[in-house]
Amino acid sequence: MDDDSQPRVVILGAGPIGLETALYARYLGYSAEVIERSVQPAQSMHDAGEILLNGSFGEHASTLGVAALKAQDSKWHCPAGSAKLSASEYCQCYLRPLAESDLLADSLHLGMEVQRISHDDEDGWRISCHSSSGHESVFTSEVVLDISGTDSDHFVKVEGEDQVDESTEPLSFLNPAPDYYVLGSKSRQSSFEFRFVEGLAQIRELFAILGEREDLDVYTTMPPIAG
Repeated sequence: MDDDSQPRVVILGAGPIGLETALYARYLGYSAEVIERSVQPAQSMHDAGEILLNGSFGEHASTLGVAALKAQDSKWHCPAGSAKLSASEYCQCYLRPLAESDLLADSLHLGMEVQRISHDDEDGWRISCHSSSGHESVFTSEVVLDISGTDSDHFVKVEGEDQVDESTEPLSFLNPAPDYYVLGSKSRQSSFEFRFVEGLAQIRELFAILGEREDLDVYTTMPPIAG
């Protein structure tokens, strides 16, 4: 159930880090909507097919994600943390079930292309989108999390706000406008410099800031990934 005291969040991008961010937000009671231009989540992983992940399953999954899937379906088979999976296997056994879980399924808006991002004092952030069928939608939120990847440059320019870093101390992610944060590979000049575990660290840091709780870390409250 959403906590009305929490700010509404819109997440741009439903890749692995986008899904993990949405899961973290929903677990904490945030109202979170995920906008993805592809017709399925984690499209780049699907496209990678039989290419092996760079690292083990435990390096590409969170303790919260595994716990959520076990709670959702007692018959769900969790790969060993040391398992070496292809991108396709990773999608089938982890990302797809996560996207279809009760916490995330109703939050995903697939095949939605962002046309304009603007901000005003009354509505906060306004994200105007077109669906693949031509339908227009507008999402509003207090916070925008841009996790759309390095190939999505049309999300970078935010209308109605000066592009300055509002941070008063170093952050592991970008903050180009108030309440607009850039996470994932898009927060680096090269996606090859970015690892999944860094994305989880960004998620922890961000929600500790949003929740004004420096010690907040949901991942450490969950059982470790076995094997």
